[in-house]
Amino acid sequence: MKRIMGWAVGAAVLIAIGVFVVRVVFEDPHVAKGRAIFSQYCTGCHGDKGRGDGFNAHNLDPGPRDLTDRVEAFMADSTNEDLFKGIREGVSGNFPVAAGEKAAHPKKEVKKGEAAKKGEEDEAGGSPLMPYWGYTLSEEQIWDLVAYIRTLHKNSADKIKFKEAAGEEKKPSVSRPQPVTFPDLNSAEGQKMAVEGQGLYETKYSCTGCHRIGEKGGQIGPELSRAGFRMNAAWMYQWIQYPQAIRHDTKMPAFNMPEVDAKPVVMYLKTLRATAAESPGPPSGKGPT
Repeated sequence: MKRIMGWAVGAAVLIAIGVFVVRVVFEDPHVAKGRAIFSQYCTGCHGDKGRGDGFNAHNLDPGPRDLTDRVEAFMADSTNEDLFKGIREGVSGNFPVAAGEKAAHPKKEVKKGEAAKKGEEDEAGGSPLMPYWGYTLSEEQIWDLVAYIRTLHKNSADKIKFKEAAGEEKKPSVSRPQPVTFPDLNSAEGQKMAVEGQGLYETKYSCTGCHRIGEKGGQIGPELSRAGFRMNAAWMYQWIQYPQAIRHDTKMPAFNMPEVDAKPVVMYLKTLRATAAESPGPPSGKGPT
């Protein structure tokens, strides 16, 4: 019996090694790059196998998309261009377009009577809690990610044509933001700006999908109940706009927010001053790295 068990374990190890070798030797290089990008930025919500069951998924409503099409053929019915645009610009329509460019998903004004219907359409297209990655990943990196995601579900999509001799890939149109000044938090202007910032944080940019304040929010990024004590406004402004300029391997996307949005978000974060006893502390189990 022990000998049989030993053979079974040995066979399993050999199969695992074989799969790994086949993947390394024969996997399309763009799919391999996309797999690495997915592991870095996407598994926390979508899960290791893209099933929408990452460690942060239970914090999201609506939840992350199941990229395997186990229940419905949403991904298979989407074009490669749809996937590219969804990753680059997110779902909410708040992607800040650089000068001279156009958004693939321009934000439309919604009349009051159409709000519920639009909400249903947004959920059908994907979770509005998913951030946009167009200022974090280059165009080629996004296409690499699309190429990998296509391996997670059956589809008849056209093979992505990469320009292998294209030279330098197009980088995101973002640069390190310039220093800005902030009003006193206790002034009328500061208080008004902080209230506006809370709305931007919770709704427009859906920061709650990744960050926890008190008992609400996600577990991808650090807990922010004491952000007003721990971080100064100038640093937070720089980090929100282009975190890769400070820490290149961070999982947080670059938002490149307009100044009129970024400053209020920072002012709201400066109001978060829970005591150590009130702060829930770091989440248990697998969490952000």
